[in-house]
Amino acid sequence: MDIERYSQYNESFNRLCTFKIGICSGFFSEYNNMILAMAYCLLHRIRFQLTSNDANFNRIKGWQGYFLPFCHEVLDSKKHYRTWDYRYALKRIVFQLDFSSIASLYPYLFPWKKRLRTQDIFGKCRNKHQKDSLFRILELGFEGNFQQLCAELVNMTWHYNVETEDRIFRIIQTLNLPAHYVSIHVRRGDKIVEANHTSLSQYMDKLGEKCRNLFVATDDYSVVEEIRDLYPEWVIWTLCSPSERGYTQSAADQESVEEKDRNMILLFATMEILNSSELFVGTYSSNMGMFMGMRNPSICMGVDFDHWLIW
Repeated sequence: MDIERYSQYNESFNRLCTFKIGICSGFFSEYNNMILAMAYCLLHRIRFQLTSNDANFNRIKGWQGYFLPFCHEVLDSKKHYRTWDYRYALKRIVFQLDFSSIASLYPYLFPWKKRLRTQDIFGKCRNKHQKDSLFRILELGFEGNFQQLCAELVNMTWHYNVETEDRIFRIIQTLNLPAHYVSIHVRRGDKIVEANHTSLSQYMDKLGEKCRNLFVATDDYSVVEEIRDLYPEWVIWTLCSPSERGYTQSAADQESVEEKDRNMILLFATMEILNSSELFVGTYSSNMGMFMGMRNPSICMGVDFDHWLIW
């Protein structure tokens, strides 16, 4: 999707949504939800603008601390929060007596609002029923399904600034990766609250016999140790350090500015390595898997689902 064409079309809408990235979750959760919000705004003719001041991944520079701008960005000190889809919110209210979920119903009660914030579209843009629908946006020359629309938006927005690109390149160079390799992403840590762990054998079975060079993306070095013990014929590369034993968002939120910045660059370097592999195996129910399913679906295989999904 051409950024100039997108900008011209986006700026033609009267209704406006200011979307905040970096509220409370890991980077790829924040980014994926931004892409869903951009798609929702395009399909409903709502002008999208970004705010990232005090973002949890870069509290000083926000989005432009790592990436090039792609739309109008503003400083916004108003409250932004996440909301549920109304169906899920009703279930939480009725069956779990979670009355805080009532706030998720407000966007559905005031559909005529012209100045929207993150919470006004967050639950709506995560509607899973739209995944298999076909969409046409003649002004952008787009026709395809929702995953393809998200892929176009990823290709338009995922551009590092010069400093970030240079730092990523220097990290990747230190690994001396072979020309041909495959990759997996295994998330542990606090991911267990969202999905059960998948056995490593399921990942390795998906990789097949094509290549024995494997890059392992993980937040838990015990995954690397286990693969080396069980599959000694494989040559392993990773950016995970032996001290890492599972990512938790609460711990990440306590990192210093320097630690956060270093870990963000390592995360981006990891993502570039995954994207350049011949085959990627991961879980579509993780945010990195969801992202890869938008950025480079042709190399992706899931061990939890056989298709990309909005989760």
